[in-house]
Amino acid sequence: MRKKLPFAEAILHHRSNPKFQFMRSRRSYRRLIYINIFVIVALALPSILTSFDYAGHVTAFPLASSAAAQSTSSSLFPLPKSPGTPTSLYEVNVGGTKSPLSYTIAALQGIVARTQPRIFLVSQTDDESWLSYLESNYGVSVQQSTATAMIQQFASYVENSNDQVKIIEFNANDPLFPLQVNLAKTLAGVYTALPVSSSDLPTIQKMFGSNIDILYNLNGMFTNDLTAYTWLWNLVGSSVTKSFLSLEPAGRVSLTDYEVEWKAFVFSFSETTAPTSQEASFAASVLSNYPQNTPVLGSFGLGGEENTVGFLSEHGALMILSDTATDLSVYSGFPTATNLQQSSTTSITYDKSKTYVMFLQTQGDGINYDMYYNWDHWTAIDPTTNQPYRDEVASSWQINPILAEVAPPIITRWYQTEGALQSFVSSPSGGGGYVYPNDLPDEAAWLSTAKGLDQNANLEVQFEIDATTTSELQTYISGTSPQAVLLWQNNGHAPETVSGIPVFYSSFWADPKAATFTSADVSSQVSEIKSFTAQGVHLVYVIMRANNPGLSEVQAIMNQLGSNYVDVNAAQFVSLYQQGA
Repeated sequence: MRKKLPFAEAILHHRSNPKFQFMRSRRSYRRLIYINIFVIVALALPSILTSFDYAGHVTAFPLASSAAAQSTSSSLFPLPKSPGTPTSLYEVNVGGTKSPLSYTIAALQGIVARTQPRIFLVSQTDDESWLSYLESNYGVSVQQSTATAMIQQFASYVENSNDQVKIIEFNANDPLFPLQVNLAKTLAGVYTALPVSSSDLPTIQKMFGSNIDILYNLNGMFTNDLTAYTWLWNLVGSSVTKSFLSLEPAGRVSLTDYEVEWKAFVFSFSETTAPTSQEASFAASVLSNYPQNTPVLGSFGLGGEENTVGFLSEHGALMILSDTATDLSVYSGFPTATNLQQSSTTSITYDKSKTYVMFLQTQGDGINYDMYYNWDHWTAIDPTTNQPYRDEVASSWQINPILAEVAPPIITRWYQTEGALQSFVSSPSGGGGYVYPNDLPDEAAWLSTAKGLDQNANLEVQFEIDATTTSELQTYISGTSPQAVLLWQNNGHAPETVSGIPVFYSSFWADPKAATFTSADVSSQVSEIKSFTAQGVHLVYVIMRANNPGLSEVQAIMNQLGSNYVDVNAAQFVSLYQQGA
């Protein structure tokens, strides 16, 4: 049951009052000063930090407590954290891109979070689960509300000096979708305004009448993506955050709160077609304004996965798959999760009559996977035993260690529910960003960052995606100090020791094409594993796509393999190799 909170919020704002008569009397002026000082001291009011938004509207921001101030510092990774730990949240249900006011409420969520996170958006069942976790484990109180109620309640956060609500109007159905959405998000962040779809404008007008200020109406302004994004960059490039930027080829609502909160530059071209030379030149020019190893949130908007990751790596940027991650403005407000520890793993003594199989669940670099898709498989229940599959079969999971800062409750819950059969390894490559380290202009700096992230998350086994030579492996190992390295390439290559560190090459990639695995998929993978045993290989490393099929298929495979095969996690796999397997 959600706790009920008073609907009205006491929001402090210093405003210029046209009816206020300035005291010309010096004595009266001094008296006013003394009275004000006395009242402030007597009531022991919290200090107020006053700042001006882009339009000159004065807004009061309460100073964060020492704990909250500590939570806003980003020491592990350059992604910023919301100020103020969330203590009470309004829960608002939203849909997708066609849902009324979805972009508007998400942007407002981020703007309000610049002071302290107050709004939590629920778009799927997992969001409800995470919100309940915040209630029970962080003492957050929750009240249900609606998008319209929240817009009315927090309207003062987006008002200009004339108390008008600032609007960026866009067409969510424009032929170049999501062009106008990305423009609107960026402009909303820089100008502290609400992005409002033309179809939702009547609703806003009904709330505020003529008391709105449409800063930009994007309808019909552009017929070409490159022209539009060039215009946008020339307009606000000097004002957007340089902590990160976003690629949003699908125009989803999910990341809007965090993008608007921190005034991110949001753009993209195509998820399927490589950028033209002009588009690539524009993207390179934009990236040149950011520090080396800057994170890029969103998805693969520069021509698909390989093109995007390769292009970003060459230009010193890190892909953080996150296009469906919601409420980062809320999660990032919690204190950083430090010194995470994995559960103890049951030790295994090598038996040469056995074949040991490690299943590696992938996609952990995507923080949205850690929040949703992988999490669903992590929590899946075996219907025959009513127990989680993770307590019945062993496996290893990639996880993104930047969650310790940008979403501490998410990674904390993963670690709290880890049992002896499971283990966590770093996401590619080495933790933090989906990147090709060898292509980075400043690889050493990135490896140092990855090392700090992995040590904080106790990720001693690391997954690396592009090392292909002994020299590249030596560079990676010297920079990150792992206990072991898992590679995805060179299927079937025998394990080796590089600089004293075990390096494992995948045996094969298990990737069913259907939405769910079939008995034919299981039989195929059983045969593949047995083929390695026939060659005298007793350590088999299988990469699996975590959102399909998950631990239920691992269990089905092991049941067919029989008692001479043992499923193990990464820590056990490394130990077996060191025992001479």
